[in-house]
Amino acid sequence: MRRQSENATLDLLETHLASKLMAFTSMWVTAPDGWTGKMEISF
Repeated sequence: MRRQSENATLDLLETHLASKLMAFTSMWVTAPDGWTGKMEISF
């Protein structure tokens, strides 16, 4: 049971990080403004 919940937590974290990274990357590619603007939007 414990191992299952640990895996679920890891999956959730990975999904969250992946979506963050995707959002950041798309922002990086499309945003016309500077680095700081992108950082504010992404995080």
